[in-house]
Amino acid sequence: MTISINNSAPAQIAPQDLNNSQSAPSGQAGDASTIVNTTAEASSAQSDLITAHAGLVALANATAPSGVGNLVNPDLNGEGARLQALQLKQQLGAQSISIANQAPQALLSLLRQPG
Repeated sequence: MTISINNSAPAQIAPQDLNNSQSAPSGQAGDASTIVNTTAEASSAQSDLITAHAGLVALANATAPSGVGNLVNPDLNGEGARLQALQLKQQLGAQSISIANQAPQALLSLLRQPG
């Protein structure tokens, strides 16, 4: 394919509507137009995916500090109440063992014979 340029005549290019399928160009220009349109559609789809991904990342960044904060800073009032309940349970268990051990001693002291 050779291109000749005529310096005496002004160059004119006829405008074509590339979006209109009735006046679609033919040959290599048509193939190039198809490639450009296909690439533009693919780029648009990729742009939508990138936008959705950016939104997901922004949401994750917004919620991550509060989630980590809940792990690092537990509810101290709830933890303190739980600790006190466990301590009380331990004290009551120790007292019940002490009371249970005193009963046989009292029974043995009644059965002992004086003298």
